[in-house]
Amino acid sequence: MQANIAVTESPATGYKAIQTVIETIGLLDREDFPEASVDQQIDRRVIRHLSRIATIQKRDHTEMQLSVARADHGKPLSARFGSNAISAVRSLQAPTFRIEATTLYGRLIQLLDRTADEDDSDEKGFWGQLIADDGEYWRVQFKPSQVEKASGLFRKQVKVTGNAVYYRIAHPKLVCEDIAQDVERDYEAAFDDLYGCNKQVYKTDLQTLLKQIHGEE
Repeated sequence: MQANIAVTESPATGYKAIQTVIETIGLLDREDFPEASVDQQIDRRVIRHLSRIATIQKRDHTEMQLSVARADHGKPLSARFGSNAISAVRSLQAPTFRIEATTLYGRLIQLLDRTADEDDSDEKGFWGQLIADDGEYWRVQFKPSQVEKASGLFRKQVKVTGNAVYYRIAHPKLVCEDIAQDVERDYEAAFDDLYGCNKQVYKTDLQTLLKQIHGEE
């Protein structure tokens, strides 16, 4: 089957996006695929969508080939999403290491009622996305029994505990064991508790100490 696609709006941007996809597939399909520099050369969003295409190709026994005409009428850019590229995509999405009993603090910003395509898991459940307090994005895998609890905490500051899974090119994942609303912490009270135990070290209150740090005193 052959299909022709034309970029009708923002052709320069469209061509750049197509070029990125084709160059990525060409890089993945090389027998000497340079994994050492993959983090700098590959967009994780392209890998995620190629993973979905790989699943379709395997099911339908097909192979995708892409080609785009160059603006300067030179040799067209082309790429073949073959077995080498598919193996590279799978390797990039394989877990690199896991950490048990991990606790994350952040805001739950998204909930999805479908299985993430990049995770080859038969486990039923749903997914969420969390922005941790350090700014890092996490995918959160929930169990079906956690739907009511998670939906009630949507868009709120939460504390999530579970097993963390890290990947080469995908956002890290937390397999949720428990989720609860994050109680706002009183840092002044915590400092006062510390000050009470260490009066010989901290000879002032928190507000005075902060002013000294910022050169206000």
